[in-house]
Amino acid sequence: MKKITFSTLLTLFLFSVQEAHAQDYKIDSLQTYEWNEGWQMKQRYHYAYDDNEILETLTILLKAAPGIWNNSSRQVFTLDGENRLMDIVSQYHNSFEWINSSRQHFDYDINGNNDVLTYYNFISDTWEVFGQDLKTYNGSNQISENIYQECAGGSCSNYSKTTYMYGAGELATDETGYIWGGSDWSTDPNYRILRTYDGSLLKEEKHQTYDMGWVDYLKFTVLYDGDKVDEFLYQEWDNIDMEWDNVSNGVYTYNGNNIDEVTTSTWSGSWDLQSKLKYYWSELALSTTNIKKNELKIFPNPTQDYVNISLEWPLEIDSELKLFDLQGKLLSNTPFVKGAQHVVFSIQHFQKGMYIIKISNSNFEKTFKIIKE
Repeated sequence: MKKITFSTLLTLFLFSVQEAHAQDYKIDSLQTYEWNEGWQMKQRYHYAYDDNEILETLTILLKAAPGIWNNSSRQVFTLDGENRLMDIVSQYHNSFEWINSSRQHFDYDINGNNDVLTYYNFISDTWEVFGQDLKTYNGSNQISENIYQECAGGSCSNYSKTTYMYGAGELATDETGYIWGGSDWSTDPNYRILRTYDGSLLKEEKHQTYDMGWVDYLKFTVLYDGDKVDEFLYQEWDNIDMEWDNVSNGVYTYNGNNIDEVTTSTWSGSWDLQSKLKYYWSELALSTTNIKKNELKIFPNPTQDYVNISLEWPLEIDSELKLFDLQGKLLSNTPFVKGAQHVVFSIQHFQKGMYIIKISNSNFEKTFKIIKE
């Protein structure tokens, strides 16, 4: 049975669930463990922020001995003059210094959308382009198409294309991929991802390949306890028995509103412990304040996919929740109705950078900054 690695856990599962924590806290580090007749600590992910609580570096350290951690790799984040993500530089440590490895560079169109994402490798002290994403957006500033091109020798050629469709609440429901055939895009797609929601919460993500028709391949299911992620389940389709086979799952525990641990297990007729993520948080220097004595929390921040807005008790009157870019352009308007205590909205398909959230009614108006990673 296939095992799910730490990197797979982080990139395949945490992308689709809310890393719920209070607005007054930021994540300091993640520690990873593997199960071997007991939990064995393996890695630490350390987050470093600037004076404005904006993420500057994410460093991965490997445990060398009890109490001794060695640098392994890191990502360095750079923003432009409008606080938009400009570069992510990946580096590795050679025991003496940090060495450049790869880089992602973000360009933006006149609407502030990330329309070109360029990928570089660091070779012979020079950044060399090896690929780029060319993105197209619809009238709602949601990505509608992404063309990936391979680059070499100063020229780029088409390789793959992904198209996106949206449903109610502007939530992404269908993602379909095509391959370049040399002179045109393939008539038949090669994969698609179908997403279903319970309200605004991601419920299921099904991956399919195309072979004279759509064929199920794998499926992610997210279970909730209220509005908090309780468990995810990863399954693969069995073409012989014609049923979904369990592969792995993850169970969440919380300390207040903050995720405390995510424990993963693999299936071999029963669930066998495999790995664990342990979260460590610290209080923000720039914390939120109470609004009309009803404490408001926005989490996670930074985020990749979804934003949660929670109040200490239900709203007494109807309110509005608006999302703006830094140029003041309204991107979305979500009702926050009387009696509600929690709302979730998606920024999954907006470009990376900083945004403004404005919450208002006849009694108050409050704005917050949030970062899309």
